[in-house]
Amino acid sequence: EELDRAVAALTSAISQQQVTPLDDESINEYVDLESFNNLKTLVQDLQQEQERLLGTAAHLSHELEINQEHVKTLYSAVDDVRATKADKDQLAIEVDEKADRAALEAKASRDWVDSTFERLDKEIREAKSHLIGQEEALRNAVEQINEDVEG
Repeated sequence: EELDRAVAALTSAISQQQVTPLDDESINEYVDLESFNNLKTLVQDLQQEQERLLGTAAHLSHELEINQEHVKTLYSAVDDVRATKADKDQLAIEVDEKADRAALEAKASRDWVDSTFERLDKEIREAKSHLIGQEEALRNAVEQINEDVEG
């Protein structure tokens, strides 16, 4: 009951912001010295806990800043990897296009070779046909000469 009155008086004084130091006689009026010491120890413990929590909060804040920097670094690395992959993909597309062009050029080159050989074959056949015709004419001429000489 006395402790309740002391706490109520302290609460009232704090809420009115009229806290005045208590002397030993004033303390003895409301509570016994042991209760006051217990209350004082409790307040000191709470203040120490508050200081510890403030230190922990400062440490956590620092850790958060470090983690945010790490996240920024990771996002930057991911962007670099994506850019490298995009470059690699673009390079693969360009290589495929060059391979397609080379295949097309090789095919065109083969078509050219085929048509050239066909034209050459045709010209050789025409030359052969012409030579066969001349050979026939030459044989006829030789036969004619042989008949004229014999006859």
